[in-house]
Amino acid sequence: MPKQIFAAPLADVLMQAGFQGVLVSVIAIYAFNRSAELLGPVVGATLPALIPVVTLGLGVVVLGETAGAGELTSAILVTMGLALILVGKPAMRWLSSHIPRGLNRKGHPLGK
Repeated sequence: MPKQIFAAPLADVLMQAGFQGVLVSVIAIYAFNRSAELLGPVVGATLPALIPVVTLGLGVVVLGETAGAGELTSAILVTMGLALILVGKPAMRWLSSHIPRGLNRKGHPLGK
């Protein structure tokens, strides 16, 4: 807990606690549940993984922070992972129909 919190007026502390601790939390939970309802469970469950990526982008654009190679690599990997999850079934269906699977013991193509 910050040392100067007791120097702040009680009304300000209570207002911040109510705003950040109650109001924002309720809105965030509602928005998350609504997004899962509208977009489906898979997309809704993957959206929170974008929070660090968006935070990094906003930090660079709004605050002028610099992003190192590690941060950029991580953001790219997270974004690629989310893209694979979201297009995974169609992409895997396409791959399975276009990539040879090999031959079974009788010399026939696998999966046929």
